[in-house]
Amino acid sequence: MRLQWKIRFMMYYVLLFIYGAKSYYLSWNKTASSKSVYSATGIFHMPECAIDGDDYTILIHPISGGSSCFHSGGGSQEWLKIDLQKSYRITRVTVINRVEPGSTVHKRLEGAEIRISSTSSLGIADDDSKKCGEPVTMASTILSPIIDRTCQPPITGRYVILWQPTKTEFLNICEVRIYDEHKTGASPITNKLNPVGVWQLSWSCMLYETKMITTVGNGDCKDEVSKTVLLDTFENSFNDNEMDAFTVAFYIYPNINTEGNILKIWEAQDCLRIEQTYSNGLLYKSEVTVFYGGQQVTRAHVLLPDTWTFLALTFDGNELLTKLWRNGEIASIGNIPDQNFGFQISHTEIELGSSGQLNTLLAALQLYDRVLDEAEIKAARDRPLTNWIFDKKGALFEKLVPTRSLAGQRLYQGVVGSGVKCSQMCLETRCCDAFSFNTKDHVCTLFSHHVTMEESFKFIYSYRMILWNIKSFIGCSN
Repeated sequence: MRLQWKIRFMMYYVLLFIYGAKSYYLSWNKTASSKSVYSATGIFHMPECAIDGDDYTILIHPISGGSSCFHSGGGSQEWLKIDLQKSYRITRVTVINRVEPGSTVHKRLEGAEIRISSTSSLGIADDDSKKCGEPVTMASTILSPIIDRTCQPPITGRYVILWQPTKTEFLNICEVRIYDEHKTGASPITNKLNPVGVWQLSWSCMLYETKMITTVGNGDCKDEVSKTVLLDTFENSFNDNEMDAFTVAFYIYPNINTEGNILKIWEAQDCLRIEQTYSNGLLYKSEVTVFYGGQQVTRAHVLLPDTWTFLALTFDGNELLTKLWRNGEIASIGNIPDQNFGFQISHTEIELGSSGQLNTLLAALQLYDRVLDEAEIKAARDRPLTNWIFDKKGALFEKLVPTRSLAGQRLYQGVVGSGVKCSQMCLETRCCDAFSFNTKDHVCTLFSHHVTMEESFKFIYSYRMILWNIKSFIGCSN
């Protein structure tokens, strides 16, 4: 039985090698080195385990029996260095921390830093080395295995170093995902995606401060997916009666300690199920697993509690390949069982939620009858910016048309993932009454007491608040 699983995992990594280079995170299958390596019972927990595409958060892989994570010795200033082979303009680094049932090993990562360098030396003390984001906090290690750091501004470099600058401690890293989000940027085809189905669901909840969503029953945000909801799709929505490839995408806002089926499509042997799983009984349930025909096809840690995340799944029956995407970037790749594949479309139901288990919000559900590429998925991620959040009745912001630039007191300026995120930041920032978003370099600027200027700039779109939360403006100067 174990040999069978090992063969399946070998095929998984062969698929990663063949297809992953086309669109995967920068660090996958590159080279890595470390100050030291820990070994026990004949197993060496090598630095390559942090860039192999497998983000299981326990040290010994539950299926293969090999190492899942990098584990250093316990010396001072332990480090892990990843060589990307060439320089990139790095915007974000995601670290998957080690988590073990009944253990506090996840707290070891507190104080760790991420630095980026263009030189081949360690790069920590060099003038060339630059820090990406803030050091890892104890709160973030307790919250989730996922540690996200954004480089503001983006940092150009070839080498990414994770290290412990101030203490003697083991360094445990299960996966490092490094992204150059500006490589693709926002797609110019946002209005030509042509989904076969779009359901707004709890889209209005994305207009509110996130703290308002954590309690059931706050206005429009009371429609949590805590019970099964059926959505119908019909034959004439698709290009033909048999669909051998598709993409499903949506925003999800899970509360802490929730698990269960997020979404299920089709029935019997063709059933595809996306599930939020409780992987090892500790910390927040950040893992999402995809099943097809009763078999696991891919999985990854992609969710944070009380946070909107854009998930997408591409399913390619011709190449027998599936990809799980987080906020427009690939998180994992898996292979589909080789069987008579092809969904017969006559009257199809999409089932959301599982009664009594899943306590979450879903918004902007989109279904496509083809595999979207990276640019299209980013465009699908940003659809609410133009189609739902700002243009419908009751929106909190209105778009300045014709487009005009803004001036005034700047409350914030930096790189964010999308215009949706920029709008949410404005809602969460005291005294913010307008924002602008550059679709080319993803720079978000928040303003207080803005003034509309006559000049306009290509790629920059501006929005002003039209419905105010009075409490957010108490004490703001005129």
